[in-house]
Amino acid sequence: MRRLARQREHDASDMALRLIGLAVARAEQLEALQRSYVTELDDLRRDRWRASEAVAQVQAEAIAARLIVHELDARLGEPPREFHPLPDFPFPQRAPDVRAITMEDHKDA
Repeated sequence: MRRLARQREHDASDMALRLIGLAVARAEQLEALQRSYVTELDDLRRDRWRASEAVAQVQAEAIAARLIVHELDARLGEPPREFHPLPDFPFPQRAPDVRAITMEDHKDA
């Protein structure tokens, strides 16, 4: 009887240790996934800044070119040329997408 009780206690301890091991492994996986998302987010932010800088440069060049064209038109006695309006810059801020994120969204996890 005593031996059976000890065996059950031992089995319960083994099961608890296995569950703890699984929980630790899952926590490590989730931490690695979180680190990869942080890195990806940092890369995306850096890319967005680079793209914004490029768009700002193109915007400035387009405005300068329009001014030169208007000046040339004025020298020729022509009315100023009409150009399509440039898009807003900096871009208007968008509201963040705050939908619930589930593990189904990240099946690769």
